Amino acid sequence: MDLHEDYRAFHQGCLSACTHIGAGRRVGVLGTFLEEQVREDLARGEHAIDSADKLSDIADDFAGLARTVADYDRLCRELFSDLHHLYRPEPPWRVLAHGRTAVRATLQVRRRQPVFALRVAGDAWVFRVFPNLYGDEGALVVEGTISGDRHDRRVAQAAWERVPPEWCDQLDYGFQALGVKVDLPYRTGEELVQLSDEPGSAPNTII
Repeated sequence: MDLHEDYRAFHQGCLSACTHIGAGRRVGVLGTFLEEQVREDLARGEHAIDSADKLSDIADDFAGLARTVADYDRLCRELFSDLHHLYRPEPPWRVLAHGRTAVRATLQVRRRQPVFALRVAGDAWVFRVFPNLYGDEGALVVEGTISGDRHDRRVAQAAWERVPPEWCDQLDYGFQALGVKVDLPYRTGEELVQLSDEPGSAPNTII
């Protein structure tokens, strides 16, 4: 087996590993969602070996694939504890290694609670709320964009009337976990209020 065949076989093995990790760690729909993101990350490295010029490049390419799978496994282990282990601190939003995807698992022992997922790609984002850990039936999916200067605090835009106020809080935390600085509108009664915590910013305004 030559180097390229060896790399392709290893890449396929990493894809297979992701399928079994998501199922074996018992994190439900979050495993399925995260597996899709990990497969995208693995796809970016599928042909990395073609541009390797020296032995250290080859080592980096193989290690990169292995690290992607290991990061996914570590995240699934953390999520399993968030979902099933009592007497732990309130779980945070957890970030997949490449920093474009964040999820939050909530304790499922005493009662079913929603779990959350946020994906940011460029100026677009998708927020998902799964009311049932073990299926995507009834899931809320909100797609939106981010506008404004990339060097300043930006504004997230979406069909906000579809998002319950308490889930806007979770979305805000998700953006923070990904290091994305945005302002979100919050509902007060029937009105949407654009909040900003920037020093010296204008007062909150109805939008």
